[in-house]
Amino acid sequence: MTLLRNRQELEKAKNKLPSELHAPIENDLKIIEEEMPKYDDEFVNQFGPIVVVYDETEKDELLSKMPVIRQLESEYEDIVFQDNETKITKRLFLLTEAGIITYERSQNNVR
Repeated sequence: MTLLRNRQELEKAKNKLPSELHAPIENDLKIIEEEMPKYDDEFVNQFGPIVVVYDETEKDELLSKMPVIRQLESEYEDIVFQDNETKITKRLFLLTEAGIITYERSQNNVR
């Protein structure tokens, strides 16, 4: 699981992320940096604004770190990448003036 709060963190993590996600995540982080209120790290790590990239097998870990997601409906959902083996789904969970953007990677069960 990769947690990204700004574009500097994205630059450091690019080698761990699929190249297809670099541009969409950079756009999300640009909006977070330029348009969202600033919060302390403890708040951000639980409630956002943050981008989380994870594998479907890490969903329990995500819900443990950010249990608020269990209480929210996704405001937006889109498949941002799909091939024969992998599907990556983007979801947006809004919390007042913060939010959590997730990119979930599913393997071998592409619908």
